[in-house]
Amino acid sequence: MKEFQELAAELNLTVKAAKSPEGLEERYLFSHDESYRYAFTRWWGRLSIENFWLWVMLNPAGNKPGTRRRPTLGRIVDRSMAHGAAGVITINLFALCTPEPDALKRAADPIGPVNDLVINYFTDRTAKTVAAWGSHGKINQRSTTVQPLLRSAVCLGKTSSGEPRHPLYVRRDVEPEPWP
Repeated sequence: MKEFQELAAELNLTVKAAKSPEGLEERYLFSHDESYRYAFTRWWGRLSIENFWLWVMLNPAGNKPGTRRRPTLGRIVDRSMAHGAAGVITINLFALCTPEPDALKRAADPIGPVNDLVINYFTDRTAKTVAAWGSHGKINQRSTTVQPLLRSAVCLGKTSSGEPRHPLYVRRDVEPEPWP
């Protein structure tokens, strides 16, 4: 995907290619030491970012490309596909690779040096931006910082604390609504 290559060159990042367990193409945008994953994409249709849905999640759980089935990814792929998207891109409030959201509170830099640049880049280019980070988005008031960066975002409902709901905990028939 040319957009990943462009960002890698501009921001001194690394692109890794992989295939999903189902055989679909994937690309990952990492820091050189792979401690930060800035973006991930999987596509099944015409490779054109204007037809992709951008999902803004909390943080990447790991840094091993194409190694296992991921229930959250399955949900966002199914939902995006059902609405006619050709692929998905995920970015995160925090780019630090960790399976534990509480680790974000203890990390010296859980956001990553170029994360906001990556968020700006993709939110301007995709068909739809979906805020979907769940209640942990309030860590370090990160969701408050990122919300203005998102253009015409939608969500799948809001948590009791007002954060956009995580797709794993939303019924499949729930339609996107404007965010915030």
